Amino acid sequence: MGARDRWMVVLAGGQGRRLRPLVEQIYGDDRPKQFTGPIDGRGMLDRTLERMRPLVPAERTIVVTVEAQRRFLPEALANHPGVQVLIQPGDRGTAAAVLWPSLLIAGQDPGAQVLVVPCDHFVGDEDGLRRQLRAAGDRYPGQPVLFGVVPESIESDYGWIELERHGHDPGDPLYGVKGFVEKPDRRLAAECFARGDLWNTLLVLADAMTLVEVIEVAEPDLVAAFAPVYRSPTARAVEEAYAVIRAIDFSSQVLARIPGRLSAWRLPPLRWSDLGTVDRVLDRLRAEGHETQWRTTLTSLAFDPDDGVMRRVRPAVRPGTSRH
Repeated sequence: MGARDRWMVVLAGGQGRRLRPLVEQIYGDDRPKQFTGPIDGRGMLDRTLERMRPLVPAERTIVVTVEAQRRFLPEALANHPGVQVLIQPGDRGTAAAVLWPSLLIAGQDPGAQVLVVPCDHFVGDEDGLRRQLRAAGDRYPGQPVLFGVVPESIESDYGWIELERHGHDPGDPLYGVKGFVEKPDRRLAAECFARGDLWNTLLVLADAMTLVEVIEVAEPDLVAAFAPVYRSPTARAVEEAYAVIRAIDFSSQVLARIPGRLSAWRLPPLRWSDLGTVDRVLDRLRAEGHETQWRTTLTSLAFDPDDGVMRRVRPAVRPGTSRH
């Protein structure tokens, strides 16, 4: 995968509701998690762009966010001149956030490969990740490649990729996809772990038009709504598309419906985490050897099963900064 034909779409429009109580204690506001740095102080979006910079030039990098988060962008992008930004009129899920830039890229560079990258990950071995992504680009099989990481533990809060192992060479990191298991209970997560399933990172590699095609297979109405944007990518066309589409999740409502059209790339552990919850952040801080006062927040946060978020149940001591 040469730099001349590689693009990257960075998904940076989420609200980060489950991490919000910790964010409020650290920053004193409710900014989305991608504009926070709970591990080392650098914002997740900033860190993601820095991590991927050796793979994709800035002018071929597109950050997709939403209008309500515009005010956080100058600081987050200060170290990344040349990066393009698409600001969605509203949050309509990750499928629209993948589709819009894919259409624009396909119009400019039909043969381009696209890396779709969530911006809320921690990766301890960043060089290792880049090596794997380069290798996958060189081996690209012509259908979307979903990257899964070898799990470090039995985890109920991640999605899992079940690999197609029949006839597969165990030394080859490229597999077929048999199916998906989304946030299983502890018993089922243990089964996934035992049979060698992978944690789903939601990192995807595909040609731009292939991304459009797989979304159309799963959600044809979404692609139809964006047809005017492909023909004439004006602000009015975008607003009209977002006015009629519903929220659709790229992972569970697109990829999970078409496992036979996907390949999976087996990543080594890489000390990878999705920093989506308070517990994951604290676990990763401990795993990386950081001493932190943030653990005091655990006594002041409780999980609310009604809406699936952590809520403050009594005032907490404002945490100090972490130190290594």
